[in-house]
Amino acid sequence: MKQNWKAQNLAAHGEQAQEQLAGLQKQFPQLKLTKSLEKALIKTLGNAFFLSRYLRRSPETLAHLFQDPQWQTTKSLKNYQNQEHYQKVFQAPNKDSAQKLLLAFKYQELLRISLKDLGLGVAFEEIALELSELALAIIQASLHTSLLNLGLSSEILKNFSILALGKLGGSELNFSSDVDLIYFCKTPDTKDTSLEIFHKLAQNFTQILNQKSPEGFLYRVDLELRPHGARGALVPTLEALEEYYESLGQNWERMAMIRAKGIAGSLALSQIFIQSIQPFVYPRHSDYAFLEDLMAMRQKILSNLKNTSNDNYHVKLGQGGIRQLEFFVQSFQVLYGGKQSQLQNPSLLKALKNLEKLKLLKASDVTQLKEAYVFLRTVENRLQQMEERQTHQLPKDPLAQTALLRGLGYEDDLEQAQKDFEQKLNQHRQVISNHFDKLLS
Repeated sequence: MKQNWKAQNLAAHGEQAQEQLAGLQKQFPQLKLTKSLEKALIKTLGNAFFLSRYLRRSPETLAHLFQDPQWQTTKSLKNYQNQEHYQKVFQAPNKDSAQKLLLAFKYQELLRISLKDLGLGVAFEEIALELSELALAIIQASLHTSLLNLGLSSEILKNFSILALGKLGGSELNFSSDVDLIYFCKTPDTKDTSLEIFHKLAQNFTQILNQKSPEGFLYRVDLELRPHGARGALVPTLEALEEYYESLGQNWERMAMIRAKGIAGSLALSQIFIQSIQPFVYPRHSDYAFLEDLMAMRQKILSNLKNTSNDNYHVKLGQGGIRQLEFFVQSFQVLYGGKQSQLQNPSLLKALKNLEKLKLLKASDVTQLKEAYVFLRTVENRLQQMEERQTHQLPKDPLAQTALLRGLGYEDDLEQAQKDFEQKLNQHRQVISNHFDKLLS
């Protein structure tokens, strides 16, 4: 990051957050906040700019949040589904009203999770899990909304399934990440259903998640990981999917499928598919030529990044970044997962722990790699929390630089904070690069 701390007075953003909170307390006198909670809210609103704007439009969200005495507990999918606000979605008369309820539900929960993360310093693993479970809840409600919109019976879902890949599949979702999905269906065996119906359902469901409004959006959907990418069928059959991976699946798809998880529609159908491709994802015999492909993939990513980068470090794709660590861990999973079922885990952090248990990595190496991953993922979240954008590059804008450092816990001299941050960043990048290079050698 460039040294531009003439913008040091941008800490005034915190003063604006203070004023906003004072206004909210005046509007809702029932809010009885402790000093520590006030400080946490000010920090949250002073760093998550999009949430600050959201509260100006919907100030009652804060009062609703604190009505729940258990708001600080970790919420699972079931916890989300049991909430009254969530259940109202299933009583909505049409798609528009259901979508509006879902947006309000999403942003109230993002405020709650951001407050725990930015304001209270809750561990990364808990935050990533809650974000993932929230996405699952919204995806399942959106699928119901799509059925409502198309006038379809829920019976159709017995033959339709949605797979999550990427960070959602691993229950380690970002604050503003795409959700990587694959749709597929069972070959219709009656005249009541057809491939066209499944195609319409998938299109409508995608549109509901992607649609932007003044209130915000639900999730950006990425469907590029399906067979043949954008050229492939939107909803292939189970048989076509199995045949593709058996005969045409590439090494990068092998690695992507490590994180495959059924999340909506027929979970039984998803499980049938995941089980069927286990020999592809986790071959019984280690093929070390796989690492040559991995090196080529890595070089292609760095080459593309060099052509499109604005010269600021890319936390996800840059040298020693998140993707390089993902490649490192997934390589062990592909090479040894066929014989060690413990490695067949979609979570990167859990896979790392199991590499230590199996003595494939030293305990000290696993500790270093975990610290590097949590650090980089926290930086990624702080970047995305500002404006709910899928960004991974360190900012040039002074306001964003200040917000990033404040969000990471730096509160003193910003010039020194910048130096400390860059030193820590470079240390973690070096750890990842060294381990990756050692693997390839």
